[in-house]
Amino acid sequence: MDILWTGFEPFDDHDYNPSRDAARRAHRATSETVASRCEIVPVRYEAAEMGIAQIFESQPPRLAIHLGLAASREHVSIERRGRNVPGERPDESGASCESPLDDDVEALETHLSVEPLADELGEHLQGTTFEGVRASNDAGTYVCNVLYCHSLRRAREARARDEDVQSLFIHVPPCSPDDARELGEAIWQVIEPHLEVS
Repeated sequence: MDILWTGFEPFDDHDYNPSRDAARRAHRATSETVASRCEIVPVRYEAAEMGIAQIFESQPPRLAIHLGLAASREHVSIERRGRNVPGERPDESGASCESPLDDDVEALETHLSVEPLADELGEHLQGTTFEGVRASNDAGTYVCNVLYCHSLRRAREARARDEDVQSLFIHVPPCSPDDARELGEAIWQVIEPHLEVS
């Protein structure tokens, strides 16, 4: 598997989670040229941790791109880092999270260049309903952040074994299913030129 896409199931009072459709559309576009896999994750801390662990232990992706809903934002956010902070509230199962990682690290950062990707995606989305794309240092304090922390840690461990593995998280604002699918297509169009696909 070369590329992993993830999105999230609906949660709280959000009956529709656009990250699911965006991830699925990006996966369909990706699979036309490279090996690709898409997983839709329940909004639960344990599911985020265990799901990432199982994927990376069985067949690590070359690139993991995670999508999640940022309900309070009007723009798309490309996240630089996951922060090792407690979950702000119980997840969909009622469970809490003290901190995503066992060690004392404050945050883990992606090795991808976030600003150029944000600029390129913003250009692709001009004329759409999305109000810009920004690089962000705050992946939140909920399940999105926990998943990103575990993915970044697994990617770091893989690089220590001389495996070329990268991880990235993109937050999606509330939008319609059509807009979510358009976003998924645009994300792949931006990512594809940065890959050396054999």
